[in-house]
Amino acid sequence: MAVFIVCTDAAIALLLFRAAAVSGSNLLHLGRRAALMALIGTALAALFLSGGYALGHLLLGSAREHYLYAIHTNWLVFLILLLTSLRILMMGLHEKGGLEHRLEHISYGQETASLLHLQAVTFEAGFSCGILAAPFPVLCTTVALTALSAIAAGYVTGQAQGPVFTRSICTGSAACLFAASLCSFII
Repeated sequence: MAVFIVCTDAAIALLLFRAAAVSGSNLLHLGRRAALMALIGTALAALFLSGGYALGHLLLGSAREHYLYAIHTNWLVFLILLLTSLRILMMGLHEKGGLEHRLEHISYGQETASLLHLQAVTFEAGFSCGILAAPFPVLCTTVALTALSAIAAGYVTGQAQGPVFTRSICTGSAACLFAASLCSFII
């Protein structure tokens, strides 16, 4: 279960890092707005993870006591995470270029929309964790801490280096989710 949580958490953190690096590359300087967006992104990740976890646990988590249902739920988790990882790969391949100019401040609307776009992955990961009845306090704490640090590091890296290796980051995130989908069978 620990490997599953770590792989899922790494996939979410890499996607949030990528989004923040792309946004940070367009900023002239970082300030309180970047810190506030890191907190908003963390809150969104925790909210969507919790919602997905609750839905997955309510729908199928209680069925894990029965052996036959456990086998089917493992396959369901595998398919959900496999399709999500393929979607992330496609997102990296069909990526558009960033803005051509630097911005003075972060636009809360654009940043929140960018982070909301990625929260479908967080919801699906939470749904899968709810199906597998992963320990929720550990899951939510690790996702919140890594999301906060990934977004903050993404803004700093993006401002210093530009949107570096965004396709590679998508590939790494997809690989982490694929590893998590394989781990669903050994839980």
